[in-house]
Amino acid sequence: MGEVGLILIFISLLQGVTSEGWSMKALPRRAISSSCVVIPCSFDFPSHSYTALHGAWFKYWYRWKYTITYTKDPNYGMATFVGRAKIIGDLEGKNCSVRIDSLRAEDSDVYYFYVDAEGYTDHTFTEPVQLQVLDVPDKPVIVLLKDLQEGTPAHIICKCLYTCPDNHPNLTWSELLTSSVSNITENGDEVSAVLTFNPSFKHHGRTLRCTCDYPQTSHRMVNSVNLSVKYSPRKTSVRMTLEKGKMISLSCSSDGNPAVHNFTWFKISQGKVTNLELAGQTITVPYGFDEEISYYCEATSILGSSQSLPIRIPTEYSPHNTSVRMTLEKGKMISLSCSSDGNPAVHNFTWFKTSRGKVTNLALAGQTITVPYGFDEEISYYCEATSILGSSQSLPIRIPTKYSAQNTSVRMTLAKEKTISLSCSSDGNPAVHNFTWFKISHGKVTDLALAGQTITVPYGFEEEISYYCEATSILGSSQSLPIRIPTEYSPRNTSIRMTLEKGKMISLSCSSDGNPAVHNFTWFKISQGKVTNLALAGQSITVPYGFDEEISYYCEATSILGSSQSLPIRIHTEYSPHNMSVRMTLEKGKMISLSCSSDGNPAVHNFTWFKISQGKVTNLALAVQTITVPYGFEEEISYYCEATSILGSSQSLPIRIPTEYSPRNTSIRMTLEKGKMISLSCSSDGNPTVHNFTWFKISQGKVTNLALAGQTITVPYGFDEEISYYCEATSILGSSQSLPIRIHTEYSPHNTSVRMTLEKGKVISLSCSSDGNPAVHNFTWFKISQGKVTNLALAGQTITVPYGFDEEISYYCEATSILGSSQSLPIRIPTEYGAVILPESRCTQYLTNLTCLCLVRANSSVHITWALPGRTVRQTGSDGIYKTVSARVGPLVTNTLTISGSNMAFQTVNCSVVNDRGDRYLQRRLEIQAVGEQAGTRSGLMWKIGLGSVGGAVLLITTTIAIYLITKTYRRTDKRKMRRI
Repeated sequence: MGEVGLILIFISLLQGVTSEGWSMKALPRRAISSSCVVIPCSFDFPSHSYTALHGAWFKYWYRWKYTITYTKDPNYGMATFVGRAKIIGDLEGKNCSVRIDSLRAEDSDVYYFYVDAEGYTDHTFTEPVQLQVLDVPDKPVIVLLKDLQEGTPAHIICKCLYTCPDNHPNLTWSELLTSSVSNITENGDEVSAVLTFNPSFKHHGRTLRCTCDYPQTSHRMVNSVNLSVKYSPRKTSVRMTLEKGKMISLSCSSDGNPAVHNFTWFKISQGKVTNLELAGQTITVPYGFDEEISYYCEATSILGSSQSLPIRIPTEYSPHNTSVRMTLEKGKMISLSCSSDGNPAVHNFTWFKTSRGKVTNLALAGQTITVPYGFDEEISYYCEATSILGSSQSLPIRIPTKYSAQNTSVRMTLAKEKTISLSCSSDGNPAVHNFTWFKISHGKVTDLALAGQTITVPYGFEEEISYYCEATSILGSSQSLPIRIPTEYSPRNTSIRMTLEKGKMISLSCSSDGNPAVHNFTWFKISQGKVTNLALAGQSITVPYGFDEEISYYCEATSILGSSQSLPIRIHTEYSPHNMSVRMTLEKGKMISLSCSSDGNPAVHNFTWFKISQGKVTNLALAVQTITVPYGFEEEISYYCEATSILGSSQSLPIRIPTEYSPRNTSIRMTLEKGKMISLSCSSDGNPTVHNFTWFKISQGKVTNLALAGQTITVPYGFDEEISYYCEATSILGSSQSLPIRIHTEYSPHNTSVRMTLEKGKVISLSCSSDGNPAVHNFTWFKISQGKVTNLALAGQTITVPYGFDEEISYYCEATSILGSSQSLPIRIPTEYGAVILPESRCTQYLTNLTCLCLVRANSSVHITWALPGRTVRQTGSDGIYKTVSARVGPLVTNTLTISGSNMAFQTVNCSVVNDRGDRYLQRRLEIQAVGEQAGTRSGLMWKIGLGSVGGAVLLITTTIAIYLITKTYRRTDKRKMRRI
């Protein structure tokens, strides 16, 4: 029904309610130029009889020459508002809401409302209503409700300007993992959406953008915020570096926010784990023994800890990982360096040359050699590394040949006094020897006759100017893409950053973007709805905080081109402790550190700890913020804390202390690698942690121990037979096995289906999906019309087709891979159907009026008209005697005819339905049912009026119930039809 219909229904429910005195309520509004605005308004006046009710809106106070709309004469008033302004509220229902279309900057002003009750009196309301028209809507406002921490749900609000029912902004967020957006809500002239997600390390440092699109004015406003997420250490790993004298340097690294503050090292030898009691990030250990020895480290921050995978110390082995590194030298020469890994180290390097398929031993034995380059033919080199245990060869490396200039680009750097330095770069062999510059202005290209690699040009003009360069070598030339020079603009993106200072003081800093730069900042204070200019012109100011009342500040940034204001920022008030939590950190020797945190203003000054054991709560008489307790018992023990400030206290939720348990929740994660290989990673939960992983293979019902003890292994996939793997995790308390995971086999496409999505303008998007291994590489579409199948020669996964024809049309798709193909079931496209006048349509005769209701079901645009014997009835609107109102609810279209007056000699009324092409569908003759003196014996003017009012209310209620029941019935029917499709 739209926003106007909702206003009319709401006002109709309040008819008959009176109040004493004249009063009006209207809300100020902000809107966008070229759009529209609806100013909600209601009024009241003393109960009194009158013959007609008219209303007017005008600018300024009681000046009729500034009238913008007048219900008694729609053409009366200012010429600039004729056809743009209209009172959309029902004045009889005391609704004075006004709508203004095609807004202009000069429409920003205050407006007043006037009401004329003919036969009684008229009145002008002195309450002004403010309208502000913006050339460009404000950027969205992003509000972060609290600090982000991994594991704690976060809520972020984005707010945009809501200006017009026809220009409802589309509010969207940039993609964020595992997030959800609540329904968009309206509040006054703002529309907002809440983004809810669980922060993790993946979100740290990411930029979150909120976009508001205004379809009618084509404005797109974007704002962004960089996320900072606190998370415990992760990606803990050990890097190994060879030192002198058969020593190895082990360095532990870990990612966390806040950063890791402690590293602990462990040694694994003959299945036994030893804590080395070494807490540095880097340690040095010996290598080269026959037995296998591994080391791992544990990284700890205030949020928790993380262990690395064990790294095995090398034993002695022959050379491997042999490779060649190429470095360009002067004079068309290349330095080739051979590297190889071996223990003991490589003692000899030999070089070989490959030219035209022939391999030549160069009899060169150094680790690095120098060779020429730039010939037309392809020449490659490789090396052989030798130690006392054996030798290994590198892959051949090809020497570069000659080529013309390529990858040409321009880099822009700001210089002094409104000048920009442009530098041209290009890759070529031989090198580029000449650079030429071109200027693009008003679509015209000019050769600047400048041949240097770098030039300097001015910037800041209003017109758009671009430059590009051409790089030339003896083999050819290449041009860069044009780069646009920045123009001048007034201040924008004005915002305030708030920083806490000592002694209940806050530092406010104003920032703004402009070219030329902002030269003046002015500050304003908002208290109890009053705005005060602080006469402070610095970029940063210091203000007090902690009062009971709400105080806000905003700043105005000014340059020589204009000014821009920030959004107000609210200053903190005082409150008692809340957001209580306990953070648990593992310490040495089966001890746990518990830290209590709470938010309050003024700050918390006392912490008290409590212990819960076997359902009993004990006060530990500990008043510090952090305590240390033991862990690892079999019974469940919990702790919680209480934070106290001078304004009150708050308790945290209990945190349970971990017990010791053998491995559990053992599972396998499968990842596809290159060359039909799969990486299998085993994970398990245990306390103490798992120290060994063993792998098993199941093939043809037979289980084989693979004698592999790493946490991750790599296996092939794609065979016809079914092969499964499982792992066993072992700690000092026991072991646990994972469920078998089956390795992928190859199969042709199956489960092929089509998904249908409605688009704009009577078009449907069809998307084909299918499952196969290897994946589907081709999709083909077919059309079924009048029993005939047509190949559409469309090979994309998604196509767009029209809908709404009278005939039945179906589509299906075929998915193809290298192993075969599969077809989906046909999906039928919806058709249009004609209009039907429902039997619930009726006419009712009251003592003082005649009310007729016409109910029509149709899925296309229709027009409902009324016909009376010897009378002409306007299709919509009111002329004092005849009044018609039309509305649509889903597939139902309703039209109500009301005829006022007691002397009506009608026996029948005709209701007709015509579609948007002018085709007459149907007309129905409605018999008139009498209600009043014909249905009873009482008479009298008051009884007639009361009975007529009751009859109108009963008709309104009956109509509403009928629409609801009929809509519900047809929705169930439509759902059954869609299920059959």
